[in-house]
Amino acid sequence: MLNDLKIIGHKNILKYLSGIVESGSLNHAYLFSGAVGLGKTRVVKNFIASIMQQNEFDQNNSDVKWVALLEEKKDILIEQIQELQRFLALSTFNNGHKIVVIDEADKMNKEAVNCLLKILEEPPKNVILILITSAEDRLLKTIISRCQKISFLPISKKELTDGLITIFGEKDLSKIDLVAKLSQGKPELAIQLMQDDKFFAQYQKETQQLTSFVLDDINDRMKLATKVLDKKSFNESREVVDEILDKLSLIFHDILSLKLGVEEYVVGSFAHEEFNRLVQKYNLAKLKEVFTKITEAKKNLSVSVTPKMVLQNLVINL
Repeated sequence: MLNDLKIIGHKNILKYLSGIVESGSLNHAYLFSGAVGLGKTRVVKNFIASIMQQNEFDQNNSDVKWVALLEEKKDILIEQIQELQRFLALSTFNNGHKIVVIDEADKMNKEAVNCLLKILEEPPKNVILILITSAEDRLLKTIISRCQKISFLPISKKELTDGLITIFGEKDLSKIDLVAKLSQGKPELAIQLMQDDKFFAQYQKETQQLTSFVLDDINDRMKLATKVLDKKSFNESREVVDEILDKLSLIFHDILSLKLGVEEYVVGSFAHEEFNRLVQKYNLAKLKEVFTKITEAKKNLSVSVTPKMVLQNLVINL
């Protein structure tokens, strides 16, 4: 069985992975796909530990190779994939599996992708390739088709709350409840918010700052939307816009809660005067329209529409 003590949610995925490990019916390639913050990497590490029959993931295991974006690089390079080929040519310890993980696989450049395709087309014996991505649409269909896809989705607030209590105990249930709301079904984000007080404070601060952004006139909003993505790569911009959309969802969730008179569902502790202005600005019909636009923006962001265009289109409709 997988060592899932610190994994929150994703029970069906864990059950499936445990089953294929126990039955020995492992595929040669997997694609772990889903938004940032859902806990894909944590599940991958537990999956590897289970395959290797270890109690926990060992980053020093000589039969496991982890490939990630190099510092100050925007792409995963062909040299990194070529190094994988040399790694895979080596004998395994005790005739077991060799496992390769490519984190943020969508960031491979064209040459790296072509090199990986050769490995996927003729995978060596006892080799398992695991690709992790939060932007599946950026991967070639020929790569996706050669992998077994494991899709991650946000989990319920109850499941998230119960998981946080299991990990962090019941000392600060009010913070756990707030974090479960702030993280919107993303377990890894929730764990980071619980563990890192500075990150928690900054996340709340940035969410509150968006109230001013929404209140600005359209010209100021467009300028800020352009500025916030200035000099960022496509993937960096995508992550920024995705986070902005999550925080806007929280703000408008709170506006709707106050409109409906259910203050117990309010997540944020926003500046009173500014937030009251927002509550006055949006009627229920307009709130419904905004939620639809945020949902559309999320969808467009996942199908290769440029992040700048996604954000600007949303700004026009706020």
